[in-house]
Amino acid sequence: MTRAPRSEWTLVHLIRRQAAAHGNRPFVRFEDGQAFTFRSLDRWSDELAGSLAALGVRAGDRVLGLIGNRAEAIGMLFAVVKLGAIWVPLNTGLRAAFLQHQLHNAEPRVVVVEDRLAANLSDVAASPVPPETLIVVGDPATPAPASGVADACVDDPIGIVGAELNAQLLRSGVGVRGHGVLMRAGPPDIVKGPIDAEHQFA
Repeated sequence: MTRAPRSEWTLVHLIRRQAAAHGNRPFVRFEDGQAFTFRSLDRWSDELAGSLAALGVRAGDRVLGLIGNRAEAIGMLFAVVKLGAIWVPLNTGLRAAFLQHQLHNAEPRVVVVEDRLAANLSDVAASPVPPETLIVVGDPATPAPASGVADACVDDPIGIVGAELNAQLLRSGVGVRGHGVLMRAGPPDIVKGPIDAEHQFA
C-alpha cells in the first residue's frame, strides 16, 4: 500500500481516505443503536461542518463540547477539524466555578451541550457565550444540521485543513485553575502518552 505524504497525515485526510477505501463497512455503533459506516460518518460530519460554518465558525475558532459518549461527540470532532477550527471537549462532570473557568479559558465561538447537561450552564456567572451560539444536542427545539450548506464549505479537504491546531484539551489544575493544552493538526508533531477519558468525553 502506498504511504500517504506527510502533508496528508491529518485527521481530515484520514477520514476521507477511509471513507473512500471502506465505504459501507461499519465504523462505530453506540449503545442506543445508532450506527455509522465510514462513508455515512464522513457525510454526516460534512453536514455538521456546514451547520457550524453557517453559525460563523471559521478556521482557528474554538467549538466547545459538553457531550457524553454519544454520536454527536464524534461527529462534531470530525466536523470541527474539517473547518480547520479547534475542538475543545470538556469533562461532563464540571460544574459552577470549574465550568466557568474552562468556558472563559476556551473563549469558544460555539458551545455544543447535551440536553441533560444544559442546566449546568445556568450555574455559570457572566457566561461569555451568547444564546445564538449554543447548540443543545437532543433538544427538539434545536434545528437539525443544515443539509446542502456543507456543499459550499467542505468539498475540498485540502483547502479546509489550513490551521495548525485542531484540538484543545483542558487538563486538571490546582483548585479551579485548569489549563489548555493545544494539539497540532498534523506533522511534524507526534502526540505521545495517555490522555484521561474524562478530559475528552466523560
